[in-house]
Amino acid sequence: MKRKAVLIGASGRVGQALTRELAALYDTLIVITRTQPATISENTHIYHVQNFDALSDTIASMAIGADTDAFSCLGMDKQDAMSEDEFYQVNVLFNIAFANACQDKGVQRFFYLSKMGADKAGRDTELIARADVEHYLKSLDFSKVVFFRLHKLTFAKDKFSFKTAGRFGLNLAKNTLSSALSLDKKQRLTPKRVAAAMSLTAYRLHLHNKHQSFEPHLVISHDEMCAMTEVDKHP
Repeated sequence: MKRKAVLIGASGRVGQALTRELAALYDTLIVITRTQPATISENTHIYHVQNFDALSDTIASMAIGADTDAFSCLGMDKQDAMSEDEFYQVNVLFNIAFANACQDKGVQRFFYLSKMGADKAGRDTELIARADVEHYLKSLDFSKVVFFRLHKLTFAKDKFSFKTAGRFGLNLAKNTLSSALSLDKKQRLTPKRVAAAMSLTAYRLHLHNKHQSFEPHLVISHDEMCAMTEVDKHP
């Protein structure tokens, strides 16, 4: 597409896969990251930042606007956060800052990797964070905001070593027990399939831009992502 894409959250599993998808789909891909991407295409521009505190200034200096789509895969699990403040900052505040800065530049479409259950978060901290971002995005003036409510990803392939052997055995036991008790019947998706669903949705919106509905908010469920990428079952 003769458009630009700007992405945050490129270092995560879905973000890495989405980087490749967007680089193939868009004329120009802009990645804002603290770490070096595993792969870089010729049309990919990397903005290295020490942290995301200065997102507004970074984006303000970019040549983006109505010809640009914004994507966020930024987020972290609560067990990986050093504190509740860090968890909230990464999952909520940085996403909000990114959205605000993109809106100020005239970006019209925003694609956000959310989580299944964000519409009924209850007391789940991670779902509450996703719900907060979704709610805020709905208050902005984007012409289209798309929420991808992912259930779960396939398990990461950890390198085996004596150090990880104990954890591997524990995870294997948990997975076996979960399967035996049928606690998680919904199909898990590979990062590649999630990324494919996100890029395919962006392409369809661009293709049918003149005929799309006036509803500014679109939810793509986990099951819809499964159906959209059914032919691509392998990572």
